[in-house]
Amino acid sequence: QGGFFGPLLALAFLVWRGASIFGLDSPSRAALERFVVKIPGMGAIALDLAAGKAFGILGLLLEAGVSLSESLPLVAKVSRWKMLSQGFSALEPRIRAGKSLAEALEADPVFRTRPAWITRVVVGEKAGTLDRSFRELGESLEDGAWRRVGSGLRLLPFLLIPLVGAFVLWQALKVISGVHGGL
Repeated sequence: QGGFFGPLLALAFLVWRGASIFGLDSPSRAALERFVVKIPGMGAIALDLAAGKAFGILGLLLEAGVSLSESLPLVAKVSRWKMLSQGFSALEPRIRAGKSLAEALEADPVFRTRPAWITRVVVGEKAGTLDRSFRELGESLEDGAWRRVGSGLRLLPFLLIPLVGAFVLWQALKVISGVHGGL
């Protein structure tokens, strides 16, 4: 029963107190984000989803005529990941210091690890279609992340069915061995 109710109670507790424990300003939030990003496969998917939404919003703001200097703080505020929020907040001072947007992105550790993102921004800067580049980058990040989630879910039955079968076989052997005095 503890195997069922323990995780269920932990989940209920996180729903009840999660905002106060893992709020955007809490230090545990940053630790949780660093932990999630380091999980193989899942970390990249989570970061791509969060960054995709942020880049998509940035593209929409630029397309609507909001300046880049006004858009970056707005995107930093609506970004749900603290590391992305801090990354977007740090871009504007770098741009004001004379760096291009791509150079400002390269200076941040979150964006530096993703050179494909920076390449798309460079293309948008040079072509004068920064808004479209951000929107397309956001869409491609989200689409790619959801495709990977779908691929993982398609593999789930192939993993779970043998595990459940092995568990049922083990339980059946326990019952049989008890009835017949051991095998």
